[in-house]
Amino acid sequence: KMKTSSTSKKGIMRTQSPNKIKGKSALVIVDIQKDFCEGGSLAVPNASKIVPVVNNLRQRVQFDYIFVSADWHPPEHLSFAKNHSGYNPFEEIVLEKTGVKLVLSPVHCVADEKGSEFHDELIVNPDDILIRKGKLLEVESCSAFGYPPEDTGLKNELTRRKVETVYVVGLAYDFCVGATASDAAKLGFKTILVKDATKGFDSNRMEKMDETLNQLGVKFVESKEISQNVIIQSRYL
Repeated sequence: KMKTSSTSKKGIMRTQSPNKIKGKSALVIVDIQKDFCEGGSLAVPNASKIVPVVNNLRQRVQFDYIFVSADWHPPEHLSFAKNHSGYNPFEEIVLEKTGVKLVLSPVHCVADEKGSEFHDELIVNPDDILIRKGKLLEVESCSAFGYPPEDTGLKNELTRRKVETVYVVGLAYDFCVGATASDAAKLGFKTILVKDATKGFDSNRMEKMDETLNQLGVKFVESKEISQNVIIQSRYL
């Protein structure tokens, strides 16, 4: 028998019973790591403000499974500007081998270094399912599902657990969170983006991400709405 998410295990104090969502559900917490938070090398503005929102959500709502993703880069990863002569962070490059456009970044979330650790106040429990991405030297996986040829295993883990609905939160909305929600929708999962549980870098990119996800049928909610199961489910009737 598969373990369910640790929201139903000991170690978390509650003032009331958690709300159970109809049908199997998963909360995917994307990249709430120190390098993406205040003081990090690639900090998202006001990133830490979502941490209590995410913690409250996982305590209050009984998700069947909780997945926690993390960037886990080698030091010479192709997304780092320092690994491309003549380029600076936040400049765009077209990769010769794949033709993929990539916005270069400062060094961040290097495997086993301080910046790759989760935010100190983020609740992460032993029963959570860890998804590491960006491990391949020449592949940038924004999405928690990975980018070919990297496969993080998230699709398989959701499918074999018969998850129907995926809730996406984390950092950063205009990159990894949006990419994860986009892939989830394309793969046929009912996908819900929790707006007050994510922050992004750039307002223009965030608006474009809104448009992309809307076209894919992703639903946008505030965290407080998720306890109202009838409202959430009715959006798919």
